[in-house]
Amino acid sequence: MIPAGHVRFKNDKLHGMSPKKSHEVLYITEYTSRLLSASPQLKSLRHVVDSAWAKFIPMVALTKNCKSIKVVRDLLSVAAGCGATVLTSTIVMHILVRGQVDLDAEIVKCGKKLAITRMNLEKIRKTETLPDYAATIPENVRLDNEEKLYNSDPFALRRQRKPYEEDVKTLEYSIDVFTRLI
Repeated sequence: MIPAGHVRFKNDKLHGMSPKKSHEVLYITEYTSRLLSASPQLKSLRHVVDSAWAKFIPMVALTKNCKSIKVVRDLLSVAAGCGATVLTSTIVMHILVRGQVDLDAEIVKCGKKLAITRMNLEKIRKTETLPDYAATIPENVRLDNEEKLYNSDPFALRRQRKPYEEDVKTLEYSIDVFTRLI
């Protein structure tokens, strides 16, 4: 007979562990089981499992076209054609995108956006470097830009350029990721 609050393991569960590690596992398990049995809100471990499972099912249901979830311990087990996203420092989610997303079309879209973004970035850089900027720009545009540049913000053009530079980096990265998935 095992007293309430104590946990019994079969010997094969702890087989292969160092004595120190097996002691830690036993200690943590017994400590946790006592906390669970002492808590008035938790009636049993089954209640905890049911609660966790109830939260888990909607996550699976919300994943589009998800047929199954597999836990892999090494990266060699990840199927080809999977995209990855980092959820936490220890959990990376791999999603099979081959067959669900037309990667060639996505690469073309990103390439077009990248070309437009680079063109806009070059326009801003040319504007910054024009020596006769005031003489070549229409007066209403020049006055508006002067107000932005000299009265409120001397770095307005640089700030205007920054989002485009970030977009270029993001689009180049996206194209690289899509290319590796093919």
